[in-house]
Amino acid sequence: MSLLTLQKSNRILALEFSPRRKEEFSPEVYSARGMSTLPYTIIINPQMEILDYKKVVFPESCESVRGFSALVPRYEAVKLTGIDNKGESVVMQSRGWIARIIQHEMDHLEGKLFVDSMDPKSFQNDAWHRINVHQGRIQLQFYKK
Repeated sequence: MSLLTLQKSNRILALEFSPRRKEEFSPEVYSARGMSTLPYTIIINPQMEILDYKKVVFPESCESVRGFSALVPRYEAVKLTGIDNKGESVVMQSRGWIARIIQHEMDHLEGKLFVDSMDPKSFQNDAWHRINVHQGRIQLQFYKK
């Protein structure tokens, strides 16, 4: 009997930061935020441990609150343990942006959104940034088709 079948319920974390996302950021921003790629990864019954208690503040957004962003403090480094989709144990140590993604997604498992951790004074509608970047030639959508 596998470890997964012993559980009455399982928590599942899906993570990814694909190489094509790199094109969305300038090289300066990509470097300053400690970004790196992460292939599509599934972790079942994840447990997170903080490795570096230093908090780093960067803008964050979420598909659950489309069109908005805010500054969110996150720990610099974390360790994630759990089981992969093949039933094998996984230990993943991450720093920078990947650590931020892990914390963001772990918050979802706890019923939290980035707005629960944000600096409320920094909460903003991102539409103006997109309008300015595209010189007004953009269609704004706040829903998925």
